[in-house]
Amino acid sequence: MGLVFDSVDLKAQYNFIASKVTGRGMPPIEAETISFPRVPGETVLYQKWKPRKIDISGYVYDTTATGALEKAEGLLRLFSSAFSADKALVFPDSGKGIYVRLATGETASYTHVTAPFYSHVYEVQAAFTAYNPFFFDGTTSPSYVPQNLLFHGNFELDSDSDGLANGWLKDNYSRAFLKDPYLGTYSQRLYLNNTGAETRNIKIYQEGVPVYPGTTLFIAAYIKKATGHTSVNTPYLKLIVDGSTSYSTVAVATFSFTRFLLKQEIPVTCSNVGIEIGLNAEAGKIGTFQADAVCVYDLLPLGLQNMTTAQLDPLLPYTDIEG
Repeated sequence: MGLVFDSVDLKAQYNFIASKVTGRGMPPIEAETISFPRVPGETVLYQKWKPRKIDISGYVYDTTATGALEKAEGLLRLFSSAFSADKALVFPDSGKGIYVRLATGETASYTHVTAPFYSHVYEVQAAFTAYNPFFFDGTTSPSYVPQNLLFHGNFELDSDSDGLANGWLKDNYSRAFLKDPYLGTYSQRLYLNNTGAETRNIKIYQEGVPVYPGTTLFIAAYIKKATGHTSVNTPYLKLIVDGSTSYSTVAVATFSFTRFLLKQEIPVTCSNVGIEIGLNAEAGKIGTFQADAVCVYDLLPLGLQNMTTAQLDPLLPYTDIEG
């Protein structure tokens, strides 16, 4: 299987072998700032990801000159369909996809190249722009590809090798591990054998999620009880506003990943929004859970604020800034 463009496997259909793909790293960040009199520097009002550029180059081949030319021209026609409409581009190595258009002022092109062993080869190049820079699970193309406001919701990176993924904090009682995933390579696991005399709360959390006051959020995460769990309590997903007010949901947690869903309007007076996934382990019991694919979406720009969580669930799968 090769690159998949608009549901077409480019290797199977056009004998296309990608030699270079750029733009799958972190896209640039755009910041709006304001200056105040007698205050050094500038104050950042907000930051957002800018559109990402994705350039693709590679080769199509055939045993005949006519066949190779037909494949090159067919591939160009397919790429050109992204001139005025977003098309899904899915990468075979990660299984993730992204919606792209032909970059402004750019066209796809092909050039005949000399090839050995009596084959006929054309080099094909195309420059695309992903105006929404987030990747989605490439097994299904979602109706909406929103921007995940949460960093490292996939738990793939642990730069200091302490068992806790980058961007996350945890309680003082549990041990953290990166374990088998729902999506990607890892999920986050917490474990506590509570030998104390009182219930302990174990949790992972993020604070300062960049949201606008007064907006409506959709929060989702895949959570399960991990092997060894004996507590009667079940994991929870919680939205915390200004450190005190909280909104939570408890799905029917099993030993398989279940998607927890929460929709909540944010007060216009709020100044800090946080996400927490946790479990209360009672004395003498083992509390352990795993979480993966955590996302926070702003529904207002999508016009979806009046939908229920059940309606939103199939429309808004997990997306990520990492491809």
